Amino acid sequence: MPIVEDDPYRETYFDAPPPPALRELDEHNIVIYLSTFSKVLAPGLRLGWLTAAEYVDDQLALIKQRASLFTEGPGQYALAEFLRRGLFDDHLARLRREHARRQQAFQTALQRHLPAKLLKFATPPGGLYFWCQIHKSVNARQWSQQALAAGVAFSSGEIFYADAVSSQEARFCYTWLGPEKIEQGVKRLAETLQPQSGFAVPEPANIALV
Repeated sequence: MPIVEDDPYRETYFDAPPPPALRELDEHNIVIYLSTFSKVLAPGLRLGWLTAAEYVDDQLALIKQRASLFTEGPGQYALAEFLRRGLFDDHLARLRREHARRQQAFQTALQRHLPAKLLKFATPPGGLYFWCQIHKSVNARQWSQQALAAGVAFSSGEIFYADAVSSQEARFCYTWLGPEKIEQGVKRLAETLQPQSGFAVPEPANIALV
């Protein structure tokens, strides 16, 4: 049975590298390993890559050509030059430091503005997101709509399930904004939970914690 391993966040760890990928443990050449540069370098490049058995590579190349004959050249050339010069590892080191700084700012803001009984989470060792458990007294979907009306966007948990589940979870991205904006966004998010507050919409520009 072939296994597709989608691994876009492997290089976003903070302290210790993640466990080996399934592809590294594969003794039967059945894992199709996918990754991308869009999460760690430049989303606009839209460049990903895969490694698999040769016959799988050949078949996927044919399928890709039917959908898009050529991937744009300048982006590939720029990326190849970036890698050739050995700049990618230095970039990843800077990225991890900045992500760690923003993660700490986000966690501090959550602890400052939202009661622990309303929002529980484990601090992730990497990646781009916090995955949070929302107290049953809060309607997660309704909260996401109220937050959006107040200019703060996050992802309600049910969209990450294959079935029509009612989720008391949410995903927040902490890497897109700097610490000051994170503080503003979480504070505004907390205000939408105030009982009978009317969920007044603040004036500042929108803040996304998707």
